[in-house]
Amino acid sequence: MRVWALVGFLCFFSINSYADNAPSTRLNEVDVIGKLDQERNSIQPSLGATDYNINADQIDDQAQGNSASFNQVILRAPGVAQDNDGQLHVRGEHANLQYRINDVLLPEGLTGFGEELDTRFVDNVSLIDGSLPAQYGFHTAGIVDIHTKSGAFINGGEFAMYGGSHSEVNPSFTYGGSAKGGINYFVTGSYLEDNLGIENTTNSPSAIHDQTQQGKMFAYVSKIIDDTSRLNIMLSASHSDFQVPNSPNGTDYFTANSFVNPGFPIINSADVNDQQIEQNFYGVVAYQKAEDKLNYQVSAFTRFSEVNYLPDVNGDLGYNGIASKLNDSILTNGLELDGSYELNEQHILRAGSMFTISDAINDSNSFVFPLDGSGNPFLPLRQIINNNQKQGE
Repeated sequence: MRVWALVGFLCFFSINSYADNAPSTRLNEVDVIGKLDQERNSIQPSLGATDYNINADQIDDQAQGNSASFNQVILRAPGVAQDNDGQLHVRGEHANLQYRINDVLLPEGLTGFGEELDTRFVDNVSLIDGSLPAQYGFHTAGIVDIHTKSGAFINGGEFAMYGGSHSEVNPSFTYGGSAKGGINYFVTGSYLEDNLGIENTTNSPSAIHDQTQQGKMFAYVSKIIDDTSRLNIMLSASHSDFQVPNSPNGTDYFTANSFVNPGFPIINSADVNDQQIEQNFYGVVAYQKAEDKLNYQVSAFTRFSEVNYLPDVNGDLGYNGIASKLNDSILTNGLELDGSYELNEQHILRAGSMFTISDAINDSNSFVFPLDGSGNPFLPLRQIINNNQKQGE
């Protein structure tokens, strides 16, 4: 029902090489961004864990290129599998994956049929698994570590159109660049319409009632403050509509249970109109400082995730004996601090903490048949409402 807030603090010692800091002379914008990216990545290194990296060139060379779903990219890493619900599993683990974007932990959300992340904003992605260092903390079946594209290395944009079988249409755009004052930006958006949204439940080449419409947006803005610090902003939004696929000529609820039909109308199972709507939004503001021996990043984040299931009341009652409208959502706000300090040439101290406040809502509104003394359903229908809300901090 509810995700509760959690507070974690972790630090440890490690022995690894550490390059001398660059001279204090003024660097150009691209050099500063590259240096800060390198310093940020060093705060949370893999430290002996298995690290499988996929860069933007490899994504472009794969089937579908940037139009491939993000899960399809991760599936190319060893030990990754996907179930019928679209959930990823690493080395046989059930989900339990942690997602990080530009070294900021993406808060827990609600899973459904759709994907929140878009391949188009990925500059490189690593799947880190095996014996994970202590700083990763939660969901350690695998770490999906994403670094986004930056406008400092892009000057312009493109519009693309991808399509194929099942009436798939997938237009998208990307645009990035730099502005005066050390500002660089990158934005991407896409729309997908497809008649095979979830899976085909029939032996026909065409699925029944399986259309999907999905829209995604991502924006990244970075402001260089000086040679040792910058401010990053990330914004993301996704909205997905799914029809739940049908199979024709199914056995109705009364026949399957040898009940007497009290006069409830039965439609063909191919005409049932169940749908699911999924929404995900998040925003991150991060300040990074890398000077002398101290290197840290402070991030504030918020995420809203919602799954809304809309039943065909008559259809679901006729075949399942129950029709439930479900609305689940979770809003999480939090702060994250990750840092490192070079003690000497052989030792680096790293520490991190995270604090989150979560507010979860679980609402259900169900219609059912009451049963008489003989166990047979009768009319009129009964309505059962079960609404819950929990908070944690």
